[in-house]
Amino acid sequence: MLTELEKLLRVDYAITMMIVAAAFLYFKKRKQVIPGYLYDLLFFTAFWSALMKLLVTIGVGVYEIGGRMVYISRYLDWATSTTIMVIILCNIGLQKYTKKKSHITLNNMKTNQGNVGALILSDLVYSFQLRMF
Repeated sequence: MLTELEKLLRVDYAITMMIVAAAFLYFKKRKQVIPGYLYDLLFFTAFWSALMKLLVTIGVGVYEIGGRMVYISRYLDWATSTTIMVIILCNIGLQKYTKKKSHITLNNMKTNQGNVGALILSDLVYSFQLRMF
């Protein structure tokens, strides 16, 4: 099972993701430089990641297989958010934007979201997935 420190770090991660999700909603209303549906997808990705991290923290979907703990919520998060982020990045890459500064800010927000997750998580595969973006 998770140690108290691991639980605390996962809750901290979830709170950070909720803040990032709120920032995406803010940018959708205030500084829309990409289509609104992409902000919605970014919001969903951050919110979904926070929700799955909380499920791991409280022990939902935790199984012991072959003496190792398997966190199903972690893999649901990974599979869902990776797919959505690829869709978002393809959409952003295919469109031309005149406000490059805002576009760079949006990319930095997602990169920093991944870096926070990589610092918190100890699973190498999951950290690699977060660092990709």
